[in-house]
Amino acid sequence: MSFNPNYNWLRWVGVLPGAVLGSGLIYLLIYYPQCFVFGEHSLYGTYIVPYQSSIASGIAFTYCGTAIAPSLKKPTSIALVVLALLLVGIGMVENLKEQEYADFAKEMAAAVGVLLGYGSPDN
Repeated sequence: MSFNPNYNWLRWVGVLPGAVLGSGLIYLLIYYPQCFVFGEHSLYGTYIVPYQSSIASGIAFTYCGTAIAPSLKKPTSIALVVLALLLVGIGMVENLKEQEYADFAKEMAAAVGVLLGYGSPDN
């Protein structure tokens, strides 16, 4: 697929919104169908699904943002990882302050997903 080089700036503008949108979409597509099938209050729905969804969401954040970038894929991926880890770190500190340990674990799973997304073969 060829792109008009005059419109590459539009792809740069879409990197962060595309990463956030892809991450949210993947989270919804994994979390809600599994909770519907297994039940939200089942053991699987309580202990596995949220963490699995957070990992996939982190992977999608890095992967989607890097895929949208027209060039400089590796620096874009690094910037997205740093941004995501900064935001996840802030969320983890706030969760520890409020003693929300389950949410802390979800944030940790998202951080693992972001790092896995950075290590994906296309980056």
